[in-house]
Amino acid sequence: RDQPRRPRSVAIQLDPHDMPDIVDTDRFQEYMQMYLAQDKYRFDVYWGDTLSFLKQLWETWQGT
Repeated sequence: RDQPRRPRSVAIQLDPHDMPDIVDTDRFQEYMQMYLAQDKYRFDVYWGDTLSFLKQLWETWQGT
């Protein structure tokens, strides 16, 4: 039976390269991408710096 889709959500994840406890940053990113893409969470993951994210978010919001 189909379940209604959850609304989209936004979360902020610090760059794993800046986190000394994470040894394999590529593997960490792959895991987070796969985990958060599940239907029960429905997160779209943006990998980039804060300024680029905000610029893209603003442009999307403005329809440009």
